[in-house]
Amino acid sequence: MKSLRENLLVQFSVTSFAIIVVIALVISFVISAQLERNIELLTAHGSAMMAGMMIEPSASYSIPSLTNAVGELRLMTFLAMGSGFLFLYLGLVYIVRRGWQTIKRQQTALRQANRRMDAANSQLKMANDDLRDTQEKLVRSERLAAIGELSAAVAHELRNPLGGLSLGADFVKMKIVSGGFADASPLLVPTLSQMGSDVLRANSIITDLLAYARVETIEPSSIDVESLIDQAVSHIELSEDVVVVKEIQKGMRPVYVQVDPIVRATMNVIQNASDAMPNGGTITIRANNRSDMAHIEISDTGTGIPADLIESIFEPLVSTKTKGIGLGLPIVREAITRNGGSVVVISEERKGATFTIKLPVALASEAMNDQYVEIFSDAAVAVAV
Repeated sequence: MKSLRENLLVQFSVTSFAIIVVIALVISFVISAQLERNIELLTAHGSAMMAGMMIEPSASYSIPSLTNAVGELRLMTFLAMGSGFLFLYLGLVYIVRRGWQTIKRQQTALRQANRRMDAANSQLKMANDDLRDTQEKLVRSERLAAIGELSAAVAHELRNPLGGLSLGADFVKMKIVSGGFADASPLLVPTLSQMGSDVLRANSIITDLLAYARVETIEPSSIDVESLIDQAVSHIELSEDVVVVKEIQKGMRPVYVQVDPIVRATMNVIQNASDAMPNGGTITIRANNRSDMAHIEISDTGTGIPADLIESIFEPLVSTKTKGIGLGLPIVREAITRNGGSVVVISEERKGATFTIKLPVALASEAMNDQYVEIFSDAAVAVAV
């Protein structure tokens, strides 16, 4: 339809221009014929005067007729020049108008092309972002697979001798204490205790490897946010110079997650906040609802995270601790993202860090179902008793 309209417009413009040219040619022909007649008359007058042939005045060569011829010549000249300028002006107007219309059409086409290019660029950017996310997930999956294979290979091989070392150290320490040999060698008992602590740390590292590589089936349930935070805090041994301040929004909607992994993830973040304050400080836990997500902010007044590690702090094997292997925060992120949430961090060196955990809130139907399950479970226990 658009091309047909443009073709009709072009045909109409060409026809109009041709009509203007024809009219100009007709008027020019009429004016040129009149000019030619007057010029012939003036030529005849001039020739007669020069040859001395005008002895008797005649109608054809009289002074009034000569004056009229000169006037008509002047008028025809004026008309010819006026017509020429008029049609020149009309032609210029036509050319300018056609050029302006062409420019406008080209500008419109250029704007449309730019809009299409912007849309294509946006789609390309989205595709690149999706591709980058997919690549990151693929790399993370490959790391998980590699760590899983490593964990499965070394877990049984290491846990058994570690268990033997722990039992042996405890047994020797017990015999030394019961036999009265502790005073003879004061460093023996602390050394054995340190051995037991190192065995527990090695076992904890193996547990982290298995937890990071393990793929569990998500079985979510609703839990009150304050209850989730209380469970996490109660399982952590904080020093006396670390103060925990809770700011929980009243009437918060419960979250719908698999409870144990989320509690462990929250514990890990709080424990990291405590470790970042070796000289004591304050851990502030804020919680509130925003749209369909619950936000849990855990802030500390510790040393903060170095700027060169802030972007990769959730990657495996990246740690700010001297004795850490860098699996705590990757486990935190994996547990939270598998439950439909996210975790971000804001930090400045020597000014502490703030981890924000976002979790999906429970719908009314989900919370009601969990209440029914709890009621039926209590009723079943009462009947069994």
